[in-house]
Amino acid sequence: STQSRSSAASDVYKRQVEVRPLARVDYPFLIKSQGTVEAATSVRLISEVDGKVDAISTALKKGGFFSKGEVLVEIDSRDFALAVTRASAQVAAAKLRLVTVEAEAKIAIEDWEDQGRKREASALLLRRPQLVEARSSLAAAEADLAQMNLNLERTKLLAPFEGRVRMASVDVGQFVRRGEELATLFGIESVEVSLPLSLIHISE
Repeated sequence: STQSRSSAASDVYKRQVEVRPLARVDYPFLIKSQGTVEAATSVRLISEVDGKVDAISTALKKGGFFSKGEVLVEIDSRDFALAVTRASAQVAAAKLRLVTVEAEAKIAIEDWEDQGRKREASALLLRRPQLVEARSSLAAAEADLAQMNLNLERTKLLAPFEGRVRMASVDVGQFVRRGEELATLFGIESVEVSLPLSLIHISE
């Protein structure tokens, strides 16, 4: 009958349909483009002190290779070493001054107590202002010494990483200023590739 044929056709149609859940997949495609390869790390080698250049590394030239921690530039350190010596003497003098004032304060307290005084001794009598001044002088002298040591360390410019020299503009005997750029360095461990893409590429 007509109803039977319709039912059979419906069964055939049902058997031909397959339902699958949607799933997200990666679809690879090729794009032709031209770009540039650049180092991921690039820094400027800048002097942090004033002085005459005593030595430079043989690697400090355009295209030169260098290792991490390698001394690239050495600036005359004699004046900075003398500054460290003077600062060390100031620290020693400040320490002696503090020890002397502390001893005087101790004696003043003992004398006050030996006299049987009931009221509290004045701050001036107990050398408290002198103690504050001596401690402050020592702290300042120690800070100056730390700065002088730091300046001495800065006479040697070290490579911050392994890499190559893009540009160098320094030579032995040259007088450099603090903040002056001496070279440009770039790392060789990783690079970045810049590829321009057009809307046509994206639509494809």
